[in-house]
Amino acid sequence: MIIIFLNWGIIFILIIIFLGIKTLEKIRVKKYWGDIPLRIHVNGTRGKSTVVRFLVSGLGSGGYKVIGKTTGEIPELQINGEKIPIHRRAPANIKEQVTALRKGAISGVDVLVTECMAINPELQKASESFLGSQIGIITGFGPDHIDVYGESSEKISEGLSGFIPKEGKVFLMENDLPFFRENIADRNSEAVAVSWANSEEIIGLNHIDKNISLALGVCEYLGVPREKAFPAIKEEAKKINLLYKIKANGSAHLIINAFSANDPESTLNLYQDIEEKEEPNLPLLGIFNNRNDRSFRLKTFARFLEMLPFREIIIIGDYHRHLKNWKSEKYRVKNMTGETKFMPKEIIRSLESDHLILCFGNYHKKGRAFIDFIEQEGKKCNLIS
Repeated sequence: MIIIFLNWGIIFILIIIFLGIKTLEKIRVKKYWGDIPLRIHVNGTRGKSTVVRFLVSGLGSGGYKVIGKTTGEIPELQINGEKIPIHRRAPANIKEQVTALRKGAISGVDVLVTECMAINPELQKASESFLGSQIGIITGFGPDHIDVYGESSEKISEGLSGFIPKEGKVFLMENDLPFFRENIADRNSEAVAVSWANSEEIIGLNHIDKNISLALGVCEYLGVPREKAFPAIKEEAKKINLLYKIKANGSAHLIINAFSANDPESTLNLYQDIEEKEEPNLPLLGIFNNRNDRSFRLKTFARFLEMLPFREIIIIGDYHRHLKNWKSEKYRVKNMTGETKFMPKEIIRSLESDHLILCFGNYHKKGRAFIDFIEQEGKKCNLIS
């Protein structure tokens, strides 16, 4: 009886300690909110990191002191022109948002702009509870993470809505508004529909121009004139590495880096943008990088592969049992997944004529290794003048 009493006593003490820690955490977070007057939360299936960087530059040009946080393969903070890597000892955790708040509070910033880290709608709500943002931004949505959201536009938009702030402003493109209008209203927030930027504020790449339009809309709302914000945003856009040239064995190849595009619609838009701008007229080779924790992309990209004139698809990255069934009458399939010694050089040297190479699927591990090789051995093409 005494032992049972002691066990319950220990449990009670642990509960009190746990609740005390949670209370202190809430107090600390609320203090950070007071230290950072404006907090912006960015979500979408594509373009989150880009919009964060555009806003850091655009708002900075208007005199705001801004800290930005991007996640993904290379998570980092951006403040005062400096990029500070976030070193993770474990899988990504939404409590990183508290780290960004603390860094911003210590640095005395006016604005925090951060990506929504969560895919699961409930975790998106938890992320927003840490941030208490006044502005939300929806960069767009496509068929990605269908294992969580489902495949229809309605289900995907519903799945992305967990981050929407309460009684705030939500910026999104005009054509996306019908899918989010109800969820925005449910949180007593106001939707701000953004139209495409005018001809003097675009760079001729639709997938980037959309992000520029969103960033300019937010900058203008916060008092930064568009004519001041756009040059800063354009300089940031020039840093996006999308197209490379590399020579090997007497052949020259154009390489489109769409590894980070994630969904087939974004990948197709990027391909079409560059094909229209460069008019390469070259045989098309695809390099698909597979991640087993993103294996749903095997399904989402299946229809996309039939839409483009691929001659061959090379599959790299993680092995998956479904890959053995990947066949097509339109193009050859070469499976290089699971190989411990991945040799990007061998892929390039095996090509006997000039090619346009579209890299897509996932940036993770071997995708990044391939682009690292191309950056070392090839040359970046400047798409933005």
